[in-house]
Amino acid sequence: MSGDGPVGFTAGSFTAVSIRPPRVSFNISNYSSSIAAIRAAGPIAAHVLGAHQEALARQFSGAAADRYADCFCWRTGETGSPILAGTPLVLHADVARLLPVGDHFIVVGMVRSVIAGGDGEFDPLIYHDGRFGRPHALPAER
Repeated sequence: MSGDGPVGFTAGSFTAVSIRPPRVSFNISNYSSSIAAIRAAGPIAAHVLGAHQEALARQFSGAAADRYADCFCWRTGETGSPILAGTPLVLHADVARLLPVGDHFIVVGMVRSVIAGGDGEFDPLIYHDGRFGRPHALPAER
């Protein structure tokens, strides 16, 4: 959240870094309209979208002014971060490190809490080779 309202974007990379202590990371471009908010942030909310949320991922990868255009799609969470409606998994974290790497930053977040929506079972939305999709099981080896 910034002084101008909620800030969010679709990250091209999100990964678990450590289980003990719990850490996650994502990358953000030096030129992103969201980088100033990340630099100033204490708490953040990382949303793991479900396969049914491709339109939302596309909305948050577009122009910053359009990301929160639907005023009913979010609420303020326990840490003050915006929480998107219908998201199956939200991780509340504090920005622990901001590492410059080329034309991006690697953001390392210290996870405070994890909120699972629904029954906790969902197909995550993935992005690979220029397309959104859902994971599929590989055939069993013989």
